[in-house]
Amino acid sequence: MKTLLLFFLFISGIFFGQEKTLFKAVSYNNLIELYNEKLGLKNEDLIANIERCKYIVADAKSKQNHQTEIAFNLFLTGLLEASSVADKNTAFLSVYQDANSYSLYNSRNKFVARLDKHQFDEQIEINGNKTETFISNYFYILQE
Repeated sequence: MKTLLLFFLFISGIFFGQEKTLFKAVSYNNLIELYNEKLGLKNEDLIANIERCKYIVADAKSKQNHQTEIAFNLFLTGLLEASSVADKNTAFLSVYQDANSYSLYNSRNKFVARLDKHQFDEQIEINGNKTETFISNYFYILQE
């Protein structure tokens, strides 16, 4: 019986398993650079980035600007994670590709979402294979 179960698992893996490959890894450094770029900041350290982000979130909350609050809360989460990791080149977001889709994984290598390959390829073609393209899609998915 055990042999039959192992055989079934083996056959299922062959027919239903899809090989995925790492397409893009967005590091904490990439996230910090994007944050600084979007705010027009130069040479600001991580602690100052976190404090500025907290201020933006609090200000947006007081003005009931929910979109800004949500976006910068997500940035804040990433910046706080970045402050606790020793290697800032560690992946904040990993994007794996298979034949039909892209799969997003968070910094803990936990599955977040699957994106249609054709639609995401179009976005990459329009917006470029840049950090912003991947982070904006990731943030959009987390908002849902």
